[in-house]
Amino acid sequence: MKKITILLTGLLLSSAVLGSLSVDAATYSSNGVVNFEKDDTPTPPVDPVDPDPNKPVDPVDPTDPNGPEPGTPGPLSIDYASSFDFGTQKISTQTHTYNAALQKYKNGTPADGPNYVQVTDKTGLYTGWDLTVKQESQFKKGTTDLTGAAMTLNKIKAKSISGSAAPTTSTKVDLNPGDEHSIASAAAGQGKGTWAFHFGENATDAADAVRLTVPGTANAEVGKYTTSLTWKLVAKP
Repeated sequence: MKKITILLTGLLLSSAVLGSLSVDAATYSSNGVVNFEKDDTPTPPVDPVDPDPNKPVDPVDPTDPNGPEPGTPGPLSIDYASSFDFGTQKISTQTHTYNAALQKYKNGTPADGPNYVQVTDKTGLYTGWDLTVKQESQFKKGTTDLTGAAMTLNKIKAKSISGSAAPTTSTKVDLNPGDEHSIASAAAGQGKGTWAFHFGENATDAADAVRLTVPGTANAEVGKYTTSLTWKLVAKP
């Protein structure tokens, strides 16, 4: 009983003290605001295996010592596309398939990796887009075709750290000169930020991801045969 009496007395005393205090309070509202606009600044290439925009890379163009070309300007852009080097081969009467060399980098980090194409959507509208590629013509030496030669893009993977939903991506593309072929298609709300579409998961897997098959009937001549690829990125309405 003695403990109970002491506790009750303490509680009554605390209540009396609190009741005698007068507390003044006021509230006030303020605002925060940030406004975003489209950015036309070109987006630099990134490592397709680890596509961190804060870690740009400096890719080598094996077909042009002064290349590669800069990426396209605008908020919807093609930032980079690899050129394919199938090396120096022996003329043969048999059909052979040749693998493109890996993508190399000037700064050596990484040393090499998958060939790839990189696009960026920073429109702020995100209506979707289509990415296509067209081989403009057959491989030629002057006016002479490498008859029947066929290029294939295999093991196409999409990678981004944007947190956006991924676009639909073709896994394999058999290039037919003069025809456009779909690489990837983003619906509304997909494909935001920077995306790398690389041919092969990593350097090892990519070793045979881009291939050129030349039939024995091509009757290749001594010298260099070349072709050009046109990559197109179009916004959806």
